[in-house]
Amino acid sequence: MTDVTVKSLADEIQTPVDRLVQQFADAGIKKSEVDSVTQQEKEHCWHT
Repeated sequence: MTDVTVKSLADEIQTPVDRLVQQFADAGIKKSEVDSVTQQEKEHCWHT
């Protein structure tokens, strides 16, 4: 599976980028808008 950027993931789930960046930060994952997100990071963010 290919990685996606934080921005493209935010667009996909219809969430503001800054909110998604904060969700990753709350899960202990430092990300910016242009960083890629792995499937494992997505799962960690939503299961924390």
